[in-house]
Order: sequence, then structure tokens, then C-alpha cells
Amino acid sequence: MLARFQDYLNVGRWDAAATLLDRLRGELRIDALNLKSLQVQLLAAREDWIGITDLPGFANLLNARRTPAVTALLLEALYRTHLAQAFDDPEEARRIYANKTRPLALPLLSLPRPSPLSQGGWRLCGLEALESPSRRELRLALVGHEADLGWVADRLGPAEPPAPTPQSSADSAQTAIATMQATESLDAMAAALAALSRLTDDQRQALGQLEPMRTALQALDAEVGASTVPTSWTEWLGRVSDPGFTSALDVARLGAEEWRLDDVAHDPEAVRAFLDALNAIQSDNLAAERTFHALPFIVATMRRDDTFPSPVLVPAYAGLLTLLALGVTRGSATFQSSRVLVEALLSIGLNAKRYGDLVADLDEIAGEGFGADMAYWALDIVETIMRAATPDVRTRERFVHGVLARLVPIRARMSSLQRAAADRLAIEFGWDFGAADANDAPDDGLMARLSGKKVSIYSLSETASRQAKAELERSVNDIRVECNADHVGTAALKALATNSDLFVIVWSAAKHAATDFIRANRGNRPLVYAKGKGVSSILCAVEEHIRQVKSSN
Repeated sequence: MLARFQDYLNVGRWDAAATLLDRLRGELRIDALNLKSLQVQLLAAREDWIGITDLPGFANLLNARRTPAVTALLLEALYRTHLAQAFDDPEEARRIYANKTRPLALPLLSLPRPSPLSQGGWRLCGLEALESPSRRELRLALVGHEADLGWVADRLGPAEPPAPTPQSSADSAQTAIATMQATESLDAMAAALAALSRLTDDQRQALGQLEPMRTALQALDAEVGASTVPTSWTEWLGRVSDPGFTSALDVARLGAEEWRLDDVAHDPEAVRAFLDALNAIQSDNLAAERTFHALPFIVATMRRDDTFPSPVLVPAYAGLLTLLALGVTRGSATFQSSRVLVEALLSIGLNAKRYGDLVADLDEIAGEGFGADMAYWALDIVETIMRAATPDVRTRERFVHGVLARLVPIRARMSSLQRAAADRLAIEFGWDFGAADANDAPDDGLMARLSGKKVSIYSLSETASRQAKAELERSVNDIRVECNADHVGTAALKALATNSDLFVIVWSAAKHAATDFIRANRGNRPLVYAKGKGVSSILCAVEEHIRQVKSSN
């Protein structure tokens, strides 16, 4: 279920991710601390920084064991809510930091530095370095990040490394284990294992007799179960065929936060090693199964990289999509991340053979016949395919007609908004659903719940937003739909944010300045995010919100 949660985050299905969190909470499948960390990730994905600092038990989370990524998100939330507005005034920013932010931030600013930090996190590190000039190790960590620090960089003293403190092997091991206890990090685990490997048998036995070292060593053995821990996706892929690597998915979850692939993209040898490892797993059932379940985590790493999508990693994107297709045929519901890979491949451009392979993989994911729960995914993929250039028009049209044909048997089970989206595509491609008339389908109540409402859509893809407006107004009596594509906050955008019953942001076709402005003026009124750029994604976001409201009443 954690992989499915990441799958939803990858494509912006935040309402679905929130529903999954409610299920995890209700079924007691996860402890309270990890549940809170997942909430932080979800709120950060939506850039709801106030939501993070307003979480019940926020202060406790600052002092708990966390992953480096969650630490970075907490620092960013503190910066955005306390200091972002005042940062350009150095004296005011320092006053706010010292009196309000610092007591909360200090537990997050211990080294090793959490990675990757964003601008707000670096600025808090810089402000702490100003407050504590004696923390030379913190000042040293800021080297190379002057562009993020703003005016803070001009006020920092020279970066002088602290004087080395000689430590015995046993002391170094205790320090590494203490760091591992404080942060849930693969790097910390790897450092602890490396330190332990330098001990003699007698030293290790003596260390294991001490508390809390004994408990920490037992926990390390349970988490890793080996003398080393993977430090990259290439190493992880090299381990997944080992039956003893039972923590593979847990390591993948942490790897999604700590590892990067943009370094691989700049090194031909590293690219070759990664592709070789990826190709090798396809002949091993256990390795392929584990990698399939970890795909949302691998895709999350790819999306975070500055080079994404990278032309040199096209074979990797294609290989992962094939694994995803094969995995879905075995019955898994984790398929949303396929759209990230599809959009990456299409944006780079494919030759006819690779394009044919991509369409074949999508056919596998769709299956001989899919259920109504996959209808929006299929319709959105069709829109994605149609927006992109193609080296093979006939292959593309065969795929689109195949999707429409699969919709015929399930049309009576589709929602009214799904049928509206399907009908629009059918008209475009000259299809007639014939006997599968909308009148044969039961009334799902969606249209009645939308009647009389005002819905606003924010998207820079103006054609799609206008088409969604037309479909909603054609399908729903007495609905008012407004579209906006302003790049920054305007009077018109503010009026829509404050006066609409429902606001839809197409997050993959939006400007940050405008979305921040919408959130600031929206307050607690309903705000949802479409996972893709097309009409189907917008209608899906509207439907998911209506169903969520219905289920909560």
C-alpha cells in the first residue's frame, strides 16, 4: 500500500492518496509516526506548508526519528510559514528566526545535513550558522549553496573545517550507530555497517553488550539483514534476485528519497551499468516481481532529477514501462506511474520501433478488457498519445480505436462523467457506441450534485480546460464553469478563487505563482488537482471530489 501511495503522488492523485491514508489509519496498518510522515509528504506535494505546521503533534514530529526527506520538508514548511514573507528584510528575518522559528528548527538542523534540501531549508541552515558561529561544521555544509542563501551568504564568516577529533574504531562505531538511531537513512545505515566492519570480533561483542547499542544493532540487523546496504538503484537492482534481501521494498522506499539518477545520466559507464542491471532482472521472476512493486519509488526518483526526462535514459524508461505492463497483467493495481514514463518517452521523441513498443506496453496494461476503475486512466493515456508527435499514425490510431472498443462492454458501468469523456473521444474518432446508450446506465447522482454549482478550472492548457468546460456544461444542468490561465495572481483569478464552489488546478500545466495565489485566496473551500493535462483528468478530479464529499456525509 505504501507503493500505491507513492504511485498516487507521482501523478498528482492527492485525493486518492488521502483516501489511502485514511484507510491505513483506520485499519491500523502503520504506526502513528510513519502515518504522520506520509501526511507530511502528501501536504508537501500539494505545497500546503501551513497544513504541515498545523498538523496535530507537529512539535513531536520535529523530535522524532525521521527520514532525511521528511526532515527537509519540515524545514521547508517552517521557512515558508514563518520567514518567506519577511526574508528580504535581514533584520526582521533574523528576529523572527531567533524568537519563533529557531526553537522548532534546531532538532532538524543537526548534522548530517538532510538531503536534498530546498531553498528554504538552506536558508534556515544559514540563519542558524549566523546565530551559532561556533558551529563550523554547519558553516562548512553551506559551501556551494550560496545562491540559495540570498543575503545570508554575505554575512557568513569563512568556512573553516573543524579541528579533527581522533576517535578509536569503537568510538567511531558508536557515533555512527547513534546517528543511525536519530535518522531513518540508508546513508546512515551504510555508515554504521562500515564502522562495524572495522571492529574486531571482541570489540563488536563488547559493543553489543551495551544499551542502547544492543537494541540498535538488533534493529540494524532486522532492517538490513546483511553486511552492506545498497547505496544506489544500480546496487539495489543487483541485489533484488537474492531471496535473503527481504527488505528490498523498504530499502526502495528510502532510496526514492535519497538516491538520484541524474548523476547516472552524465556518466556513460554508469548508464550502461544501470541498464545492464535493469535488463538482468527480467530473466529472474523474484527480481522482476520486487522491481515491479518498487516501480513507483523508482519513478519518484526519476521525477525529482534535474535532467528528467533524459534522452540517454530512454531505454531505462522503456524497460520500466515494460516491467509495469507485465506486472499489471499479474493483477496489481499499481499502474498510475505508467503515465509519467509515457509522457517522458513521448516528450523526448521515439523512432517507429520504440513507439510501437510503447503502444504494445500500454495495450498490455489496458488488458483484453478493463474495469470502470481504469477508464479515466485509459482515456487520459489516449489524450496524452494524441497530444504528442508520432512516427507511426496507423499504430496510434489502432491503439485509440482499441481503447474505445474496450469501453463498449463496460459503458453501462461507467460514471456519467466517464461517459461524457468517452463520448467526446468517440465523436472525434468517428465512433458510435450504438446500443450502449447512456440511458441504459443507472443514474450515479453526479450530475445532480453538480447542478447549480460554480466550478473554476486553472490550466495553461487552455484547449483542454475549454473542452472540459464544454463537457460539464453539456452534461450538467445549471452548472457554471470558468477557466483561467493567468501566470500570476490577478483580480479575475482572485474572484474565481473566492467565489467558486469547486476549484480545479491542473497541476502539471500550472504556474507556481498562480497556484500559490489560488491557495492563499481559497481558504478552506474545496480545491482539487487534476493529475494530467487533458479533459479526462479534469473530469476525474471533479468526480473524485464529489464522491469523496458524498462518502463523508
